[in-house]
Amino acid sequence: MPSLIIPAALRRLMPEPVSTLQVEAQTVREALDCLIAQYPDLRETFLDSDGNLRQFVRIFIGEEDIETLQGQDTPVSPSDEIVLLPPIAGG
Repeated sequence: MPSLIIPAALRRLMPEPVSTLQVEAQTVREALDCLIAQYPDLRETFLDSDGNLRQFVRIFIGEEDIETLQGQDTPVSPSDEIVLLPPIAGG
């Protein structure tokens, strides 16, 4: 099963924080759906009201940004690590 790597900034939004989550998924979209089904409070962090990935969210499979691949429809294999990077505000 692919692994979702959860950064520390997101763990505070989880009732039971984990750094890695194994998901049953064939695509990045399915992996996100699994994450959000288990931790609904993360939905607004990753998706807008239409269900699209928020503009400044970055998701990587290994070292590849999914935006350079097939976006949320990028296929994942059981050995893949999917790294989630939430938007970061600065000033």
